[in-house]
Amino acid sequence: MATINASILLSVTWMDGSAGALWLILMRVGQGVGGALLFANSGAILTVFASFLGYNPMATLLGPHVLAGLPPAQAHELTGRSFFPHLISSPFHRALVFAFVFAIAACLVAAVASLLRGGKYHHSEATVATGLEPVEGAA
Repeated sequence: MATINASILLSVTWMDGSAGALWLILMRVGQGVGGALLFANSGAILTVFASFLGYNPMATLLGPHVLAGLPPAQAHELTGRSFFPHLISSPFHRALVFAFVFAIAACLVAAVASLLRGGKYHHSEATVATGLEPVEGAA
């Protein structure tokens, strides 16, 4: 998200000279930070998608040397289809609960703020007399 925000802000350059150059440099730094955050979190994102697709990355993560050192029953248990989804289901469930509780709380705060706002507001534009208004009855 930081990469997208920095890219959008980068397209809005209203400054000239050294201030404009500093603006461009700071926005490029923002893009770099956003890219680093995206790269840092890609492992977690790929892990969740892998579990949804039924892929178990444990064989890849442990490597052939570790799996060869384990008894066959344990190696099969670690690389089977049920171990990895059960491993991440509890933290994933907890994160979903936090996300939904936050969403409900934000909706309730917005509803209370909407109720406290008062009646419906009708915006009216101020008109300036220019002398060019049409005259009624003149046709």
